[in-house]
Amino acid sequence: MKPLTVTDLDFVARTVMAEAEAEPYIGKVAVAAVIYNRAKNPAWWGVSAKDVCLTAKQFSCWNDNNPRRNHIGEWDMESKTYRECFRAAIDGYDNDPTDGADSYFAHAIVSPSWANGLKGKIIGRHSFFRVMP
Repeated sequence: MKPLTVTDLDFVARTVMAEAEAEPYIGKVAVAAVIYNRAKNPAWWGVSAKDVCLTAKQFSCWNDNNPRRNHIGEWDMESKTYRECFRAAIDGYDNDPTDGADSYFAHAIVSPSWANGLKGKIIGRHSFFRVMP
């Protein structure tokens, strides 16, 4: 993984906010940790945390048809929630409550087929999995 930049932290914070805004703090840290775990496997998801966030069809908040996509750029340090997500982006770099997970899904959706047979860790309303070896 490339060294973490402020731009990376911003993209991770925005992804965490869009994907896990209603989660407890540990759930936000968990989503950030997944992004960093993916960045450790650059051949698959991208060489930086920003690249990982923007990889097509990986985080639904960045998909063109996602209603939150149009608001991602509006969030800044004036927002208490964004500040919390930014802090989670920092904490997720060194603190991984997912035990190395590189994937997750929200319980609000039906369990995806890629998760069949995998042992996951539940944090908040998400299940976290390690898919890549």
